[in-house]
Amino acid sequence: MKRLTEPERALLLRLLAIGPAAEADAHPARPVDWSAVLDAVAVALGPLVARGIAQGRAGPEVPPEVTRRLQATTAMLAATHARRQAALRTVCHALADATIPTIVLKGAALAHLVYPDPILRPMRDLDLWVPSARLDDAVAALAPHGFRHPADHALRPEIIRSPEGRILETPEHRARVELHARLESLAGVAWARFETAWDASEPASLGGIAARVLCPEHLLTHLCLHLSRAHAFDLPLLHLLDIAHVTRRWAERWDWPCMVRDWREQRVAAWMLLGLALPRDLLGAHVPEDLEARVGVPADWSTMRALAKARLWAQRGQRLPGAAVEVLRQGSGANRLRWLRRRFFDHYWRPPEPRGALALVLGAGRRLWYDLRVKVPKYLVAWQRGALRGPGLEHGIALERDRAELERLVVAAGDLGYPTSPGATGPAGLSHAIAGPPPPR
Repeated sequence: MKRLTEPERALLLRLLAIGPAAEADAHPARPVDWSAVLDAVAVALGPLVARGIAQGRAGPEVPPEVTRRLQATTAMLAATHARRQAALRTVCHALADATIPTIVLKGAALAHLVYPDPILRPMRDLDLWVPSARLDDAVAALAPHGFRHPADHALRPEIIRSPEGRILETPEHRARVELHARLESLAGVAWARFETAWDASEPASLGGIAARVLCPEHLLTHLCLHLSRAHAFDLPLLHLLDIAHVTRRWAERWDWPCMVRDWREQRVAAWMLLGLALPRDLLGAHVPEDLEARVGVPADWSTMRALAKARLWAQRGQRLPGAAVEVLRQGSGANRLRWLRRRFFDHYWRPPEPRGALALVLGAGRRLWYDLRVKVPKYLVAWQRGALRGPGLEHGIALERDRAELERLVVAAGDLGYPTSPGATGPAGLSHAIAGPPPPR
C-alpha cells in the first residue's frame, strides 16, 4: 500500500469533509497520485469519495478509471447493504419476539441516523448491545434463523461461553453479528451499564426497522472513546467521519458545558478532546473551536494530537499480529520471556477451572489446533506482506511505540484521562511501555 503524501491527504479530506476543514486545504493544489488515493479509500470510503467527486470537490480532471472503480465499489456495497439490512431486520424481530432489550450500535445505526444514504456507511458487522443476563437467550433466539457461532470457535469453548459477548454468522445473509454484553471502550464510564444506557436510549427507524439506539450524548461519547481510547486512532477515516456526521446531525442539541463536565467527572476528557478535535480540524465537524479551552488542554496536547494524527494516517496494510503486539508491550526482555512462557504453557495446559487429565489434554489439543488453523495462517500472510520483517516490522514497532506513548501521555493528564468510576481498572487498552524511545518526527 502506498503512503499518502500531503497532496493526496488534502484531496481525500476535501472529498470527505462535511464542512469547512482548515487542514483539508492547507496545501496548495499539486499533482496527486490517484492510485495512492484509491488504495487509502479501499472499499469503505468508496461511496463517500464518489459522492465528493460528483459534487465537484476534486476539480474537473478526475481520471475516468478512478470514477469507474468507485462506481463499481458503490454498486457492490449497495448489494451488500441489502443483505445486511435483511439480516438486521431478522435479528431485531427475533430479539423483540423473545422480549430481549436490544440497542443497535455503530454502523448499523449510524447508516440510517446520520448519513444521507445508508449505502454511504458500509460495515463489516452488525453490533448490538444486550443485557449480560440475556446473552444466552439472545443466541438461542437467533439460532432458528440460521445464526451460528463461526465453525472455528467450536475449538475454543471459552469463546462460545464468553460473558463479554458472542459472534454469530449466517450463510443466508452472509452477515456477521456481534452481540455485546459490555462495551470495552466505555470501561469505567458511569452510564455504561446496559440498564442505564437503555433508560436513556431512544427509538429509531433504521430503514423501516423499529429499534432502540443510544441517545445522542451517549452515542457521541461511545464513538469518540471507541476511536481514541480503545483503538488509539488505529481505525480507518470512516470512524472519524462517523463522529463528524453525528456532531452535525444533532448540532442544535449539544450542551457542551454539561457534556464537558460529565467527561471530566468520568475522567475521559482527554480522550474525548482528541476524538472531537481531529474530526473538527480535518473534516469540519460541528465542534466548538474553543473546545480545548473548555476542557482544559493537557500539558502535552500538541504531542498527543500529533501522535493521534500519525496513527490515523498510518498504512493499514502493515499491522503486527496481536501476539507480536503483546510481546512488544511487555517492555523488558524478562517480561517478554515471561509472557511467552504463559502463552505457550499456561494458555494450553492451565485451564481456568480444574479438569481431569483427559479433559486437560483434549482442551490443550483444541486450543493448539485453533491456533494452527486460525492464527498461524495470519502470521504467514503478515510475513508474506512484509509486516513481520524488514521495514514493515520497523513500521509496526513504531506504531506500537506511538500507541504506548499516546496512552502514557493521557494517563499523565490525570483526571482528564483516567477513569475512576466503579468497574474501572485503568485506561482501556493501556499498553505497557515499549522499550525504546518513540521514533523522531
